[in-house]
Amino acid sequence: MQIPSIPYSISQVRMVKSIFSINPAFRPPLSGFPPLDQHFAIKHYGSVDPTGLNMSFRQNYKTTDNDDSLPFSFDIELEATIHLERIISDRDRDFFILNFLPQVIFPYTREYVADLTRRSGYPTLMLNENFVFSNPAPVSPKTSQFN
Repeated sequence: MQIPSIPYSISQVRMVKSIFSINPAFRPPLSGFPPLDQHFAIKHYGSVDPTGLNMSFRQNYKTTDNDDSLPFSFDIELEATIHLERIISDRDRDFFILNFLPQVIFPYTREYVADLTRRSGYPTLMLNENFVFSNPAPVSPKTSQFN
């Protein structure tokens, strides 16, 4: 598929939710820290306004285990507000949502999680972009909502 040329501007990227807690019961195993990227999940959701020119896109990252196997837990959500310069087709909109918008928010989230984990005294957790982009946001074309 050819990548469409979509003129846009990002009005803001903001933190919607940030919950981070250290697990005082965590004891690192002798073999080192567990592979942390296997213990978190990602969700995408948002909306397109009735004019078709403004989008709100959110990504939520959270740890999936609530046990003593992880040194910390987090639940972080960021939102980007995007303005399109022109109305685009449903096909181009879906491509934009599925393939481009996750890339807009990801660097902010990766930096935030890395900073939080570094400041907690544990090894820095760098989110793997392959995980993010292998879990695309499903789009519902009837309602312009995606989960």
